[in-house]
Amino acid sequence: MVALTDGDPWHDSALQDLPLEPESISVRSVSTATRPMRAWYLSDTLVAPADGVVLAGRWRKTVAESLNTGPESLNMGQEQTLRLVRRLSQPRPSSVSGTSTLLFSPNRNHYHSLVDNLARLCGLGLPPLASTQVKAVYHGPLTAVERYVLDRIRPPNVALELLGSQALVRAETLVLPTFPAWRYSGWLPRWYLDQLRTALLPDRPSRRSERLYIVRRGHRRVTNEEDLLRTLGRHGFRPVQLETLPFPEQVELFYDAEAIVAAHGAGLTNLLFANKALVVELSPTRFVFPHYVLMSNSLGHHHRFVLGTRATRWEEFEADPSKVEDEVVAGLDVVRRHGDLGPSR
Repeated sequence: MVALTDGDPWHDSALQDLPLEPESISVRSVSTATRPMRAWYLSDTLVAPADGVVLAGRWRKTVAESLNTGPESLNMGQEQTLRLVRRLSQPRPSSVSGTSTLLFSPNRNHYHSLVDNLARLCGLGLPPLASTQVKAVYHGPLTAVERYVLDRIRPPNVALELLGSQALVRAETLVLPTFPAWRYSGWLPRWYLDQLRTALLPDRPSRRSERLYIVRRGHRRVTNEEDLLRTLGRHGFRPVQLETLPFPEQVELFYDAEAIVAAHGAGLTNLLFANKALVVELSPTRFVFPHYVLMSNSLGHHHRFVLGTRATRWEEFEADPSKVEDEVVAGLDVVRRHGDLGPSR
């Protein structure tokens, strides 16, 4: 095991009085804002790149640190489990020589790509690993966002290796860094935020002129969106569907944002590119997940929330336009009166 970084200290957690989702309450008890990063060297391991897991030991048990920090990755579905069983039955898995790592984990949406997978990969560029040549193995094509970000932040000692149809491989030596963010937390270490924002943000001052409502499709959709947009429109907000925009345009939108209203979801990951904005997060349930509360605090955004009445966070829900408007008006007042809301990144 190699120590890479200490955890960043808290400067403002703002969680003690929030109505957190019960499963996420453990984040209140962590002693540092980010996890101390360590890298583990493993031998005689099998890697299943399509499933994002590492299997070690005689009984080929899943290495916990190969799983995302999200709870769903700790309970693989029946289909994924059956795939792994079939792959383990292969008589002779192919091999990867030298030192390798796993590029992706089971969860690979926008949030987990930027907060978990690519942050972990960038840890390989930290001393004392920066002089070690590492192959980052993966299965299947990269998304446009993954390719765009990797082209700009991949450590120079890391080479990408597409394994194609090879579903299970034996790694000669596997180096596996820990994830830098705690489970349920979007608070990322300063070194990674600096690297990410330097590589991706426009080379100009933020205009801070955009007021954005993030349209969400699929689960957690706001069912009374038309009513909500009429209310927000009176305050200069416009709807944006992020999936229709190239990633560089998404970065610029958030960089120029003064205020963002959105349902809890991966689109709020782009807060990483905003500049001390107002964030009003809409929750389907009576509780708040702390991911974007902590991401906002780490970046100096002003985070507020409006709660719903649904039983789970996956359901469609109504957002009370008057409550959202109250939070927007109050939040914009705070942003105007206190321009410096937190640490600059």
